[in-house]
Amino acid sequence: MQKRNNGKSPRLLGLLLVVIAIAIFFNVTALFMIPYIIGWQGQKLLAIGDSFFRPPSRVTKRSFEASAARRRELNVLRDRDEGDDAFCESMRGGVAPGSTADRAMVHVLVSNSGHFPFLHNVILSLIRSGLDWRPVVLAIGSNVCPMIENQTELVGKVVCMPYLERLLLQLARDEPESMQQIKKENVVPNHGDNVTKIFEVIDSTFYGWGAVEHKFLINAKLYALRDVLNCGFDAFVTDTDVGFRRDPRPYFDVGDGPEGDVLAQNDTNPTSYPLNINSGFMYWRWTDSNLRLVNDIITVPPFWYIDQARVNLIMLERGTPHMILDEYKFPNGHMFLNHFDELDDDEVIAFHANYNDRQGQKEDMLRKMGLWYLR
Repeated sequence: MQKRNNGKSPRLLGLLLVVIAIAIFFNVTALFMIPYIIGWQGQKLLAIGDSFFRPPSRVTKRSFEASAARRRELNVLRDRDEGDDAFCESMRGGVAPGSTADRAMVHVLVSNSGHFPFLHNVILSLIRSGLDWRPVVLAIGSNVCPMIENQTELVGKVVCMPYLERLLLQLARDEPESMQQIKKENVVPNHGDNVTKIFEVIDSTFYGWGAVEHKFLINAKLYALRDVLNCGFDAFVTDTDVGFRRDPRPYFDVGDGPEGDVLAQNDTNPTSYPLNINSGFMYWRWTDSNLRLVNDIITVPPFWYIDQARVNLIMLERGTPHMILDEYKFPNGHMFLNHFDELDDDEVIAFHANYNDRQGQKEDMLRKMGLWYLR
């Protein structure tokens, strides 16, 4: 006997078809939305994971191109400065093997023309020692690079880059109060807030310890350090009142532990700088943690803190692993003044003529160490 059709089956079938259609619609929509979801949130999640969970980078192919690719990767971790890629490209000629053969290093010096005799001398010490890298000079002022070009022996041995404009842009962004201090406390008479006039004088003068212009010049090393690291290279940062006798890089190779990410000359002054880090002679490996550290060193304390105080303070507060170089192989002015007879020329790798702020005294120290090469 045939069952009577009471009309329910078509209605149920219709409802089933509607449910299936809705399910298909949401599944198809989800498939199309996944790429956009990943593009919007996924990169943020990758950035967070990269920042907090990935170990410090160790690059096996340390070519300039590999570093450029890494810089692009790090864009998710920080804001980009206008002109970063062009700046890093200009640094290409100064890239050299770092603490190990698979690392790339840039030796950077920040100088104005007032300190040119010491800049000239430290470059000559590298040449006389047979060291094969070309230091990168970041010039505070328009006179430094032409002065280098006028020295026949330095031609082709240095990468000189104008730096003042880039530095001022970063100062205005990261420490806007710094420019107000320079305008207010500098020694340039009747400047009328004319920054160009102020820096023309800063460029040509040798400043002693304590002057606001001196603080500006030495704090510029922190920006140089950050810029080199942001370009994807290990940063070897030194003052200009340094003389080299041998290659320091073997002493920067201390293994893969985090304590080797920051190495520095012993300042032999724990009363003022509790970690004894001398910021005028440091080697920083290129790692994500170091990028964050130097950015905080620049942006957290007030500008009035000099670079060395900033480095020691922040690293002490955070318990940052680091290593201090042997004070007999890398002596400073304190060792010269108090332990000169104990210093062995055959053991000294590099000497730093600090612990004084007078041009003649620094030159005398370097002469007595056999590291003054100007006639």
